[in-house]
Amino acid sequence: MIKRSAFFLITIALSMNLIAGEEFGFKPDCITIVEGGAGVKSTVKIGTFLTDVLVCTVQVPSSSVSLSSQLLIFTSGNRQKTLSFTATKGTVPDGKDSITIEVKLQCPTNELLEPIENTVLKLVIKKEGDSAEKDPHLTQLVKGMDESSSRVRKNICYDLYGNAGDQFEIISDRILESAVVLELRDDFYIGKVLLQTPLGFLNITTSSIFVPPRRRFRWQVAEDFSLNNQRNSFKIDFEIRDEYVMIGIKRGERSLNVRVLKVHQNIGKNYLNIMIDQSTSKGQELDKYHGGLFGEISNKQYRFYDPVQKDEHTAVVKINNRLVKSIFRERNFNEDQTCYFMNMNDILYPKSIEMFKRMIN
Repeated sequence: MIKRSAFFLITIALSMNLIAGEEFGFKPDCITIVEGGAGVKSTVKIGTFLTDVLVCTVQVPSSSVSLSSQLLIFTSGNRQKTLSFTATKGTVPDGKDSITIEVKLQCPTNELLEPIENTVLKLVIKKEGDSAEKDPHLTQLVKGMDESSSRVRKNICYDLYGNAGDQFEIISDRILESAVVLELRDDFYIGKVLLQTPLGFLNITTSSIFVPPRRRFRWQVAEDFSLNNQRNSFKIDFEIRDEYVMIGIKRGERSLNVRVLKVHQNIGKNYLNIMIDQSTSKGQELDKYHGGLFGEISNKQYRFYDPVQKDEHTAVVKINNRLVKSIFRERNFNEDQTCYFMNMNDILYPKSIEMFKRMIN
């Protein structure tokens, strides 16, 4: 049987122009590929070195992942290296959705004028044919332009990767004094959603919904209720159903609607997905008062190029003048709703998901 392979490139750049406070090493320091699928890129920057030639090595601790060259030779005239990695089909063991390996960069520290902070690249390898490929975990509405320069609003979607227990701030609102934080069950699936509000913390898992001060609900129970604070006109509306929880956070004309969906897996544990249904009284656009991952992504410039053939599933999105490949996907939130699925690293570039890590007990 012929093994299919996933290829991705890592660019290693040598920078002689120093910037105060700049970090050297892998950036971003966590990337994701699908075994047998397309790959992604990560850039490594190295500061000045004392000798004419700098020799570094790259170590990959998996026999299923190979690279084109383990020896990197930098000179003043050769300041960039490109590595090609291959992940064979079957790299992820049965019973697991993904695995994470660490790719390490080693350079002689006594020859470097600046230390390399990010010498480890976390490579997340997803199992080929994972059902999550048909159901991206995060969706948001962004404003942009189409090919005719008309203003449009489009849904983009993407997946988030990390380690079990990692928490990331998805969206925050300084006026509402609220934030939505997710916690990963493993490298890929969302196991918990936390909402920080002036009325306390909300904790949503695949088994129950905890609402302050001391109320706990099961997903099977249909409930509609509200929490109020009349002193500051703050209100939280709840709509709990068997498959989703809708939470509407309001203060005056300001609002933030969060939908959390419980997804059933045929094999394995259930997991959660998140969608921001609406924000502010001016429609579904985020503004300068929003933060977190969604806030960062919403403030980028988008231009959408749809495919010529209607039955094609691939398209191109220009993000801050960078062309990014996308795929049309359907969401379990609404089977009639499609989104432009893209790699999160491409959307965030040049920033990293590490910027949005939080820790809430």
